[in-house]
Amino acid sequence: MDNADDFVGAVNIGSGKDVVMNDINALTVGGTVSGKLTTSSAGALTLNGLNVAGDLSSTAGGLVSDAGA
Repeated sequence: MDNADDFVGAVNIGSGKDVVMNDINALTVGGTVSGKLTTSSAGALTLNGLNVAGDLSSTAGGLVSDAGA
């Protein structure tokens, strides 16, 4: 999912390895990644119950928040 997209609502990653996500608006993402996670959003970024075993790299054009535990 590394092409720009507009995810309408929260994205839950059931499981994945080395995931890349680009959103042209705000992005809410949660789930489990066994490798690296790279996210970018033109708007706000919300991390929601996210578990990343590797590196997390996030870029946002708005507020970045952690809504999960």
